Amino acid sequence: MRRFLRAVRDQARRARQDVGWALRRRTVAREIEGVPAPPTQDELAGATLFFVPYAGVTPMLAQAAVVGRTLAERGHRVVFARCYRLFERCPVMDMHKLPYEATAEQKLESCLHCADNSLTMLGEYGLPTIDLRSLATPSMRQRIEQALAQSPSDLGSFEFDGIAFGKLSLMDVVLGRKISDFAEMTNSDRDGWRDYLRSCLLSYMLVDRCCAELGIARVVHVNDYSLLMGARAAARKHGVPCYCLAFPGHRNVDLSRYLMLSNVYKPVAYQLLSHWPACRDLSLEPAVVREVADDLLVRLRGAGSFIYSPGKTLEQADVRTRLGLSTERRLIVTYTSSLDEMLASQMVMNATDTTIPDRPQPFRDQIDWLTQLVRYVGESDDLQLVVRVHPREGANKRESVVSQHLAKLKRAFSAPSPNCRFVWPQDPVSSYDLGEAADLVLTSWSTIGLEMARLGAPVLVAFNGAISAIPQDDFLEWGPTPPAYFGKLREVLERPVTFAQVARAYRWYALSIFGATLDVSDVVPASNFAGLPKFKTPRQATTLEQILIQSRDVCDLNIERLRASQTPQSNERETSELSRQLRRVVHFLMTGEDPPRDAPLVLGGMPDANGLDEQAENGSASRRLILDSDRVVYQDAGRSFRHYSPMVARLAALCCDQDARLAAGARR
Repeated sequence: MRRFLRAVRDQARRARQDVGWALRRRTVAREIEGVPAPPTQDELAGATLFFVPYAGVTPMLAQAAVVGRTLAERGHRVVFARCYRLFERCPVMDMHKLPYEATAEQKLESCLHCADNSLTMLGEYGLPTIDLRSLATPSMRQRIEQALAQSPSDLGSFEFDGIAFGKLSLMDVVLGRKISDFAEMTNSDRDGWRDYLRSCLLSYMLVDRCCAELGIARVVHVNDYSLLMGARAAARKHGVPCYCLAFPGHRNVDLSRYLMLSNVYKPVAYQLLSHWPACRDLSLEPAVVREVADDLLVRLRGAGSFIYSPGKTLEQADVRTRLGLSTERRLIVTYTSSLDEMLASQMVMNATDTTIPDRPQPFRDQIDWLTQLVRYVGESDDLQLVVRVHPREGANKRESVVSQHLAKLKRAFSAPSPNCRFVWPQDPVSSYDLGEAADLVLTSWSTIGLEMARLGAPVLVAFNGAISAIPQDDFLEWGPTPPAYFGKLREVLERPVTFAQVARAYRWYALSIFGATLDVSDVVPASNFAGLPKFKTPRQATTLEQILIQSRDVCDLNIERLRASQTPQSNERETSELSRQLRRVVHFLMTGEDPPRDAPLVLGGMPDANGLDEQAENGSASRRLILDSDRVVYQDAGRSFRHYSPMVARLAALCCDQDARLAAGARR
């Protein structure tokens, strides 16, 4: 009965929303009909153009609006681009999952919702707009169609004004359809590609006109969709600074932190990597350590839209037993990566003439890597291997498409191999259950390697530097040749993880995720707040102005702050907080709960007969962890939890050892 009543309430709510939208739809259609006169140079000269015509993606327009309103409050001229039924393909259509074959009527609904957002949100902030339709001319459309009519059969080699628009526009198709072999593209894929290409070319021509005729001083866009790469190319042509806003992948996606990029993301990531040698020994503030641990708990729960793995389970059964693995051999867990994401990134880099450091790689590709790895483990007398194929490769909670790369992996590894088990995307196995049981973690270039390093696992990376900005350090090891790689495998497997190693993993996460961001949590009320916040001038307004108006580098500014924060007590404060967060993670891994309070963790001893905790010297209730054969027993507040967890055993030993060191130092 409760389920029936809930269904009735949901149906009634949807009906009210439909009626409300029907009324609002007519109002929006009236407001947006008709094309205004084009703006003049007097109106736009020296202005910052916020090229965010995809207003239907609410968080992105909200981010741009906060930044634009801040600049306007500080006396700078800003203007926001608005469009209506102008582009063949845009991020709003992708968000609504409109097929490439969508009808004009289907696209109309998407455009009306987008216009509604633009009118409402920009109106609420009082931000001026220009209608891009007023700048579009019949000759632009004619030039686009003529260029396409003369395009080569391989659109990937299509150029316009000397710019590789074929590659720039392909990235969205590659990501949307998970394509890694262009020879296997369907007619539908190619039709979608042409629509993206038309939109990319039109955005280029529109921003070209803004720069050449209207005197726009700088361009700001949100994210790196192909539509925006056209705008960026036009700004670059005229020497006009172009900035990209985005949200960092922290706690799934952190909408209260703004990435402020003077380029596409990849070169900025490598810029931060170049700073790592100078930053690796700089201690983090306790609040930052807590935030880094917050991210781990979000990922372990598996709840975010960009977290593809199921969350960690609390099953008592050993994951090795569940997968039919040996309990005598040491377990290596290997995580693959999505090939299409890497290819899309490379296309943007190639099309924008962006270079990254070149390192020789030990393997040709992931299939070569896995083939050699399966052979190596199969011939060993003490190892076993689980390969976790990235869940994004299959249909999942965000995407219904299966990747081409998955089919290749299944063809290559369909036959059983000794001491080896593949976990495919559709298998209901948590990547975090596997990582918890691992004696060694191997990754291609996936960010889960850094997650596991922060969780105290030894990690070896297969592809370092050519694809992702990964430091070569003791928490993310690497070998440049197959012999060096497999030598490192044995070395890392035998070497104990240290507390300092985990601290460096936390520091690299903080640098790589926060190093190019500004914290606007004083304006945005929560990290998952996706609407338009009530505006107030951010604490970071001066810094924001320095970055966008004065061309200061956000990475340099944040590293200056990190250096300035160092005091003689910094290391001790970081160590104390990191130890506290390791106890927090241990508690979560064993109980599935974020502990409401911190408590000392006692190692060893035998379980109390009544399961009650001992009392620590300071009088607060302690928690106890006991190694019982190949399992750990965790006692807290009269409760007892028992399962196989090398990860918990490592983390508990690290934080207990560090607590003893801190206590000894305090007594001295």
